[in-house]
Amino acid sequence: MMERFTRHIIKDLYLSILFTGLTFFLPEPLLAQPPTTEENSEKKDAEDFVNLGYISVSKKFTLASNGKSITYKIRNNTTRSISNLFAWIYEIEKKKDNKSPLYRLVNNPNKGGLPIKGSAHSPGETTDWRFLLTAAVKTKKDIDYALRISHRGIFFVNMETGLKNSKK
Repeated sequence: MMERFTRHIIKDLYLSILFTGLTFFLPEPLLAQPPTTEENSEKKDAEDFVNLGYISVSKKFTLASNGKSITYKIRNNTTRSISNLFAWIYEIEKKKDNKSPLYRLVNNPNKGGLPIKGSAHSPGETTDWRFLLTAAVKTKKDIDYALRISHRGIFFVNMETGLKNSKK
């Protein structure tokens, strides 16, 4: 029994030395992903977007000149096309006296957003989505807006269209 136990220890030791040697002496490290360079870096994009799972939402938004809609850039992280998004948009009024900010719902969450270009949001792409506001909103310095989307508010197309022709 002791012989068998010793054999397993020696075998495990041999394998660990082998893999350690391969790791240190190969010319390039064995990585699951390629090293980050400027060409394949998504750091710039990642700083601008907040990952919410199925989608990523840009921190920046555009308020319409008449104050009746707000536009967010949204990236589709899924493998299916998104047909509709239902979201809550809150107006956040910051107080000067270090009091807690005031939150006010400024859209109808039962009305979905509208993709500005096209009818479906393809996988992996970034598209502008416009959400209508319930009342015209005046822009002030102390007001910010927050977008809240639940995974239950993301609806996918029933049938995917054909693949796009890739440019070679």
